[in-house]
Amino acid sequence: ASISNDPKKEMQIEEILAQMATFIFAGHDTSAGAVAWLLYELARHPEDQERVRSEVSVASRQKTLAGQKFDATDYDSMPFLNAVIKESLALLESLRLHPFAHSLPRIAEHDDVLPLAEPIVDSTAEFYQKFRYRRANVTPRSNANMSRSESVWGSDAECWRPSRFFETEKSINIGMYANLYALLHAYNHRG
Repeated sequence: ASISNDPKKEMQIEEILAQMATFIFAGHDTSAGAVAWLLYELARHPEDQERVRSEVSVASRQKTLAGQKFDATDYDSMPFLNAVIKESLALLESLRLHPFAHSLPRIAEHDDVLPLAEPIVDSTAEFYQKFRYRRANVTPRSNANMSRSESVWGSDAECWRPSRFFETEKSINIGMYANLYALLHAYNHRG
């Protein structure tokens, strides 16, 4: 039932079946929610909705006229659609403006030191430039705070503004998988 060669670590078929509801619910609920919030924001911003519609229509027409199939690999040729998707799905598995989970715990797999972009001050007024993780420590990662941080997103962090992604020096393509889970390898999610 699993690829482990160690019988003690192998999942039995009953265990796999018991987890199926979690897999189905998590994949369905987050995907449906992401699409619902994206459509909600586009409905609130008809000028962005029209711009996305026009961009997709032009790209589709160009592919059809060239005798090619319009598919998921064409995302990167539509910069405003990319920006809208990034505005909705900006940080890892959270929605930037409407996160599903307020925070997600992470368990450190080994001792590590995380340098901080900005110093923090504790209750005794001591400044810290880095954060020490110890193996097996549970650390919450706040989706809501990261997704609305003015130091990351600017003074309008609370606002829907896909054009913010045209202002960055570094262009990140959405591509097929969007590289949205890049940081998940740093800490093992067991929440």
